[in-house]
Amino acid sequence: MNIFPFQAIFPKEDLITSADSFFGSMKYQYNEYYKSGFFDKSPQEALYLYQIAYNGTKNLGLIATTDIKDFTSNKVLKHEKTLAAKEQNMMQLMLQRNALIKPILLAYKSNAEVNEQLKKTIRRKKPILRLEFESENTEHKIWKVTDAEDVEAIKKLFKQNIPKAYIADGHHRSSTSVILYESKNIENAQAKFGKLLTIYFPMDQLEIWDYNRVVEVFNTVELPVFLATLSKYCKIKTLKKKRKPKEKFEMTMYMKNYWFSLKWRKKVLRSYAKQKVLLDSELFNTKIMNEILGVEDVRESKKVKYFSGKEGIDSLEEEVNKYQEKVAFFIYPVLADELIQIADQKKTLPPKSTWFEPRMKNGLIAKEF
Repeated sequence: MNIFPFQAIFPKEDLITSADSFFGSMKYQYNEYYKSGFFDKSPQEALYLYQIAYNGTKNLGLIATTDIKDFTSNKVLKHEKTLAAKEQNMMQLMLQRNALIKPILLAYKSNAEVNEQLKKTIRRKKPILRLEFESENTEHKIWKVTDAEDVEAIKKLFKQNIPKAYIADGHHRSSTSVILYESKNIENAQAKFGKLLTIYFPMDQLEIWDYNRVVEVFNTVELPVFLATLSKYCKIKTLKKKRKPKEKFEMTMYMKNYWFSLKWRKKVLRSYAKQKVLLDSELFNTKIMNEILGVEDVRESKKVKYFSGKEGIDSLEEEVNKYQEKVAFFIYPVLADELIQIADQKKTLPPKSTWFEPRMKNGLIAKEF
């Protein structure tokens, strides 16, 4: 990978009395905070090491800019399709802020030499930023790397030892950046968008969570017809308690105050026998969204709302209870090996198939265009 130091924008730690409150409103209020003097811009270029401690673990990553050509030449591999509406919204936000306020999260196959270099570097330095988020019980630290020897050593190791990386979080930020980079209507577009703000973590330090859906169903198809058609594809069983799916090829469903287990029928799975990787999200989009509800492209559909697994069961249940035409579907998480296989084959998952942890907060570190 081709990585570079950059001039970072940081929040002023002494002005943050509540990290949860400050960063919780950052997505849409960055410009107001910046104008009000809550941020400083580093006078020099640097690489940055970032550590998040939670659940008794400490995960260490590298923040750098990455050549956008690594994205366009498939050295950085995507695994999810993007949503056109989200790209449009992201473009507006990026141009409005004139900055990326959250690094694109890139995963790489763990490399002992790289990992040791990062650990060795922080042992010799003190963090320049330390924040605690009470709501998540997490501690975030950032170290600044400006020494020429350290910077060159890290750059060299990433160039030699990390031939490719996988987008874990930030598909829309990366795809929108490429659109802006290639735009003929933006002055100096290639200079502005040629290096993307990124953070690298070893794949084995990341967790993949489920990504679930609430879908408008009963304004398209009546309940008896929906269940009858669904039963052709899935074995439907009533559940006594609410829960998420326990295994691959099972979903759980909540509607009309009832919980169900849905297991794909063997004849459905056999029809995909030649496919190396088969995901529940793909089956869901094909069989339920397309064949039952008539949605040809979920990227354009307003019938579906996505919820990360981190949001828990109750958020989806509350959404369905408010709108009785809606149904909640809980989908089993994608496995890391499945994600790598799909990305390596230059294929993509359906939109909103994965949610990675840990991830950075908006505004914890930013880079101007």
